[in-house]
Amino acid sequence: MDDADDSSAHSTAFFEMEGSVDQETLGRLSSLFSDATWKTYDNGDNQIITRQEALVIMNRALRLAGLETDGADAVSLLSPFAAQAAVAAWAKQAMAAAVKNRLVEGSTEGLMPTKNLTRGETAAIVQRFLVESNLIDNQNN
Repeated sequence: MDDADDSSAHSTAFFEMEGSVDQETLGRLSSLFSDATWKTYDNGDNQIITRQEALVIMNRALRLAGLETDGADAVSLLSPFAAQAAVAAWAKQAMAAAVKNRLVEGSTEGLMPTKNLTRGETAAIVQRFLVESNLIDNQNN
């Protein structure tokens, strides 16, 4: 089988984890990343993703994990960050939920919603999500 042509191999490989991980929940979460809506972008799976787009996806994951997403006051949660006005209207609630649930902390440059997400930032967001949803233990304590 050629993995380059098999998109299902890419969507499930990340979730082959061992340890104190709830495998059923991870299986449900993996569907967030293989959603057919990704196919509507030009070049499909190879498209670059912005921080606000990624946090909209993570907002869905937060809901699946039972964490609060709708009660976040977007204006008050985003106001301390530089460039918070650059957050698209469709992403404000998701960005606020990510701040509230400690998935993102911002930097001296703010949340930079339209900047592309790096691999390192992606790993940090996913790790924080897994810790906040009690799917893994916090290794930093």
